[in-house]
Amino acid sequence: MPLEQDPRQNIRPNYGDAQYQEVRGVMMAALTLTHEEAIRQLEEAWDLRNIRLIAEWDQQQQQQQQQQQQQQQQQQPQQQQQQQPQQQQQQQLQQPQQQQQQQLNHPGPLPQQLNEPEPPQPLADAIEAQDNVAPATRKIKLRDFQANRAVSSIAAPARPSNYALKKLADFEYVELYYFTAEACKDAARTERSVAGEAFTLTKLDEVMALKPIASFRSSAKAVSDELLTWTDVSIAKTKLIKHMVEAGWPPKFTEALAAFYLKLDMHAIREQEGGEEVLVRYQAEVRREWWNAVSGKSDDEPFDISIINEERLQRTASLLLYQKQCLLSKRSVIQ
Repeated sequence: MPLEQDPRQNIRPNYGDAQYQEVRGVMMAALTLTHEEAIRQLEEAWDLRNIRLIAEWDQQQQQQQQQQQQQQQQQQPQQQQQQQPQQQQQQQLQQPQQQQQQQLNHPGPLPQQLNEPEPPQPLADAIEAQDNVAPATRKIKLRDFQANRAVSSIAAPARPSNYALKKLADFEYVELYYFTAEACKDAARTERSVAGEAFTLTKLDEVMALKPIASFRSSAKAVSDELLTWTDVSIAKTKLIKHMVEAGWPPKFTEALAAFYLKLDMHAIREQEGGEEVLVRYQAEVRREWWNAVSGKSDDEPFDISIINEERLQRTASLLLYQKQCLLSKRSVIQ
C-alpha cells in the first residue's frame, strides 16, 4: 500500500507507558532483559522501521515525479497535434478573403507566393521540454549518533524474513515458524546470499519497480503451527509480538495476544504428560481463527483471544489422545 504521509513526521511512541507493559514483560521474560533494555530495543526497532519507511516514501515521491513528467511530455505533442488542424482550417478560411482583398488592391495575376503552402510548424516546445527534464536524485539521510554511547551489550537478534514482516504490515496471517530462531537465522543467510543480485518486477502506483525476491518468497521449510514444539512457540511468540508492535498493530491487539501466551505458559496442563503438545495445538487453532476474524479474512465474530476457553482446551486434549490411540491400534494390526 502507498504511504499517505511523510514518515519524517511520525512520532515514536513512549514504550515506557503503561499500555506497553505486557509487551515489555514478555520481552523481559523471554530475552532476559531489564526494563530499560526492553524499552530501548522497542525504540531501536521503531527507529529502524521508520528509516525503511522514509526510504520507501522518497522512492514513492521520485516515482510519482517521474510519472508526472512522462505524462506532461506525452500531453505536449498531443496538444500541438490538436492545434495544427485548427490552424490549417483557420488559414483555409482566411485565404479567400486575402485573395479577394489582394485582387481589389492589385488587379492581375496573383503572386505565386500566395499559393505556396507554409512550412510545417516544428515541435520545438516538446523537444525543449524533453531536453530540460533533469534526472531525479535520491536523497540520502544519515542518522545522527550520540557521542560516547557504546554498542549494546546484547547482539542484535536475527530478524524474520521480509516475507513475514510484510505479512504483518498488511495485517495478514503468518505462520509462527517464521519467528523461530531457526527461521530467522535462515532468513539472514538467504537475504545475504541474494542481496544485490536477485530481484523481481512488481507494480507500484502504476509504475514497474524492482524488489528483492526474498520480500515475496515464502520459505520452503515453513511448517504449520501445529507441528512446532512448545519451546519453538515460546521463542517465536515473543518475536511475533515485538514485530507486530513495530508494524503498527494497536496495543489492544498486541497486549491481548501477549496475555494469551502468558496464560498458556502458566497453565497447569503443562505439567501433565503430553500437555505441551495440547497447548501447541490449541494456540495454533485459536490464533489462526482470531487472526482471520480481526483481519476480516473470515466472517467469524472477533473475540478476545486472551480468554482461555477451558472446554475447548479439554476437547483438544481428548482429540489428541484419541488420535494417538488410533495410531497405536493401526501399528498393532500391522505387526
